[in-house]
Amino acid sequence: MAKRLSLKEQVAAALKAFMKVKGVKVSTISMAVFRNGSRLTPVLTGEADMIASNWEATMQYLSDNWPEGAKWPDGVIRLEPAPVRKPRARAK
Repeated sequence: MAKRLSLKEQVAAALKAFMKVKGVKVSTISMAVFRNGSRLTPVLTGEADMIASNWEATMQYLSDNWPEGAKWPDGVIRLEPAPVRKPRARAK
């Protein structure tokens, strides 16, 4: 039976896989999610924890932006991608 990953291990695995597949740095993902390029680095290195809402925001971003055809990491919960919002029609 495979070891169940902790939530911290899951977010780290998903971040590492995303960075590899997309060729981006953790600071790029951190800026996209939190508007702060250094927020995810200590989480990735195991030096910091995340509150639940930040975990959800990070995992939602990764799910929504996961490259089509790329394998999602084993043992990592994947959130349903958020529905694409249609732009509002402008009043004439």
